[in-house]
Amino acid sequence: MLLQKSSFILTRAAQVWSIILFSLLLLISCFVQTTLPMDGTEMAKMVATSPWLLLVAVMTLFFLFCLLRDLPKIKSKWLFIAGCLIYLILGGLLISQVTWVLRDDARLVYESALAINHGDYTYLTKDNYLYRYPHQLGLVTYERVLVTLFRTSSTKLLFFLNLMLVLASNALTWKITDSLFKRPLVNNLVILLSFFFLPQLFFILFVYGLVPGLFFSLLAFYAFILYRKQGKVRQAFLFMVAMLLAYLIRNNYIILTLSFAIVALLDMMARKKYALFVVVALTFMMNFGASAALKSYYEQLADTNLSGEPKIAWVTMGLNDRPIYNRVAGWYDAYVETVYSDNNGNFKKIEQQSRTDLSKRLTYMSSHPKYTFDFFKNKIISTWTDSLFQSVWSGPVEAQGQKVSGDFAKSIYHQKSGYQIAYFIAHILLIFIYFGVLVAAIHFIKRPIIMGLDGLVPLIYLTGGFIFHLFWETKSQYVYPYVFLLLPLSAFGLITFLERLQFKKKSRP
Repeated sequence: MLLQKSSFILTRAAQVWSIILFSLLLLISCFVQTTLPMDGTEMAKMVATSPWLLLVAVMTLFFLFCLLRDLPKIKSKWLFIAGCLIYLILGGLLISQVTWVLRDDARLVYESALAINHGDYTYLTKDNYLYRYPHQLGLVTYERVLVTLFRTSSTKLLFFLNLMLVLASNALTWKITDSLFKRPLVNNLVILLSFFFLPQLFFILFVYGLVPGLFFSLLAFYAFILYRKQGKVRQAFLFMVAMLLAYLIRNNYIILTLSFAIVALLDMMARKKYALFVVVALTFMMNFGASAALKSYYEQLADTNLSGEPKIAWVTMGLNDRPIYNRVAGWYDAYVETVYSDNNGNFKKIEQQSRTDLSKRLTYMSSHPKYTFDFFKNKIISTWTDSLFQSVWSGPVEAQGQKVSGDFAKSIYHQKSGYQIAYFIAHILLIFIYFGVLVAAIHFIKRPIIMGLDGLVPLIYLTGGFIFHLFWETKSQYVYPYVFLLLPLSAFGLITFLERLQFKKKSRP
């Protein structure tokens, strides 16, 4: 009885916190919009949200209200197929109108994969990329497997595979929503939201693990829901494998694994059933075990030690305010590179210097509260109000040698009408997402049985990401998976809000 009561209290606390957090995110997205210029820099530009955008958002919500009666009549299957056809056309245009050239970390990871496949282990040796950043080994292995399977080194193949995974991710989002709510109206709205979530389209040109990582995390979420309801071994196995692949490709998905663990713990306390928690605990161990085994494999391959730069360096960078690259404070500022070169690659000295620099930074911030408030305010706003999540910026940038051809690609990547329209639509959708989740969180407090514990996963996951990127180095592209996983709850919240309006309209004398 005590455990059940504790589970109830903790669940309520998570819901109340979610209301506070999404009230904040909704507020800042209504007043501020962040954009990334296509000039090769990464200076997030925070501007006041246009009143016209807010007006169109209200009109769009009214349009959805008018469709409330007819939207359920459309079969979800045909709506999804229509979305897939549009994405195949638009995605095909993008892929055909860009060069194969990658840049920055995406290029280095891909070059590492190609080199290792040809027996060249240079990237694993001292002072080279994978020696310093071994957390990329999972992504390197993923790309090595793809290149081997398809017998080509063309990045066009990876772009096309990303497009297929985006469509699969949208399908999983629909299936997750159906599993949570069993309502055709909510299903149809989440299908619309997933295809209007434009970062999904533009990230097909970003070969850096975001797209496959999101796919495997959604697959894990779907398997988690099924296993919690039905308890079949194959569902547990699917969850473990999918979560493992997501984690190996992008290590930050350990936050999602932790979210599943929290929900599994609450479930165990409420129902006194241990199987789900055991499955998630085994997944934790399997993730770390597989990561260690992968690193050991590459260490033996190149006869080197891949301990990598100390994680404390990223925390120090996440709290830095050094305008080296003219970026918002707390964003990537090359601290991990400079501290490496300053200490000649000695990881022990790097850790010591990072701790010293962090201590000085915290001392300064604690003695300057107004500055500290502004620092975190700007970091939060620039991270969570970029409605395209750097998806366009992460694509071809002409200033860095990535050419585009064709009017469609040029209108987007040369900051013409396509770029402006994309940001306009995406920001309206971002406001809808935050608003829908806020309504859903309020509704779940009144009627918790509707959501159950499964619906807590995206809320806890975003909370984890929100806290993590307060202190870790941030970019808006990093938080794209946290927001996308909210779509099922957002669709439910928007429908709940519109139905409430409809009820009040009918209740008037």
